[in-house]
Amino acid sequence: MQARVHNLLDHIIPPSDETPRKAATAAKEKDSDLWNHLDVVLLQWMYATVTQDILTSIIVINDTAEECWKRIAAMFNDNKHARVVRLENKLAKHQPGRFPSTKAYCNHLKLLSDQLTNVGSPVTNTRLVLKMIAGLTDAYAGFVTYVQQHDPLPTFAAAKSRLELEEIPARVGMSSCKLCLTPVDTKPKMSATTSNPCKDPSLYRSLAGALLCLTFTRPDVSYAVQQICLFMHNLMEDHMNALRRILHYIQGTNQYGLHLYHSSTSSLISYTDVDWGGCPDTRCSTSDYCVFLGDNLISWSSNRQPTLSRSSAEAEYRGVANVVSESCWLCNLLLELHFPINKATMVYCDNVSAIYLSGNPVQHQRTKHIELDI
Repeated sequence: MQARVHNLLDHIIPPSDETPRKAATAAKEKDSDLWNHLDVVLLQWMYATVTQDILTSIIVINDTAEECWKRIAAMFNDNKHARVVRLENKLAKHQPGRFPSTKAYCNHLKLLSDQLTNVGSPVTNTRLVLKMIAGLTDAYAGFVTYVQQHDPLPTFAAAKSRLELEEIPARVGMSSCKLCLTPVDTKPKMSATTSNPCKDPSLYRSLAGALLCLTFTRPDVSYAVQQICLFMHNLMEDHMNALRRILHYIQGTNQYGLHLYHSSTSSLISYTDVDWGGCPDTRCSTSDYCVFLGDNLISWSSNRQPTLSRSSAEAEYRGVANVVSESCWLCNLLLELHFPINKATMVYCDNVSAIYLSGNPVQHQRTKHIELDI
C-alpha cells in the first residue's frame, strides 16, 4: 500500500507493459543513488510490517525490495492452504453471543469472508447469509423467518441492515409486538414534568441512541426520535411510552429505508415545515426540512429552534431561512464535486405569511431581528 501511495510500486513489482518498464529502467539508470535510497526505504517498510518469524525467514544481506517481495509472496503462497483451514475453522465457530452487538457480529463475519476471498477460497452470498442466521436466539425468530422465506435470499448487506434493525426491539423483548401505523402521537405534547420518573434510564438512553443512528437511513422517524431525545436529563414514563411507540412502528415498517435511484432531473427541491410553539415547557418551535436532488432525498433535519417565536409566520420564516442555508451549502458541495446546479432551488412552505415575507424585499426591513437570531 505504501509503495502504491508514494508511486514506488516499480521497486517491488516490475511493470508488465513495455512502455512503463522502459520508463522505470530509465529512471533507475538516470539517478541510481536515489533509486537505491528509495529501495532501502521500501525494505524498511516491509521489514516493519511483518512478524518476527517471517522477518527471520526473509532477511538476507545486500537485499533489494523486489527480491524481498518475491520471497514474502512465495511464503504466503506456500501457507495458503493452512490459512484457508484456519479461517474456515474460525468461520465455523463464529457465534453471535461472543460479540456485544449484531453489528460487530456481522462486521467480523464479513471480515472472515474477505480474508477467505484473499486466499482464493471465496464465500458465496448464500453461505454467508445462512451463516449469519445460524446461532441467533429466539429473539430474532422473525428475522430468521424473513430470510428463510425470501426467494432469492437477500444480499449480505440487506440482511445485515435488517438484522441491526431487529436488534433494537429485541433489547426490550418487543420482537413480536403489535404494529403501529405512525411513529408519534401528534395530539398530546410530551413534557419534562408529567407522569412518573422512568424506571430504567440507562435502557432508555441506549435505545434512543440506537434510534438516533437509525435516522441516517430512516427519515420518517426523524421527528419522533428528535422528540424523545429532548428529555435525556429528566426521563419520565411518558417518554418511554413514546419510545416504545416508535419501536412498534419500526416493527411494521422493516422494509422501509432510504433508496437512491438514477433521476432524469438534476435540480434541488426543498420542503420546510414548523411545529410552532410545540414544546409545552419552553414554547420553542421545531423546524423540519428535507431536500431532494431530483427524485432522491439527500438531506433532512428536525431540530428545535433556539429562539422563541411570537407568531407562526416568524417561526415559519426561520424554518425557510434554515432550509435555504442548507440548500446553498449543498449547491456549493455539488459544485466542488463537478456537478453544478444550473437551476434555481425551489423552496416549498405552507405558510402564506412566510412566503410573503420571503418574496417581498420591502418586508425585509421588518425581519432584521429574525436575521440576527439566525
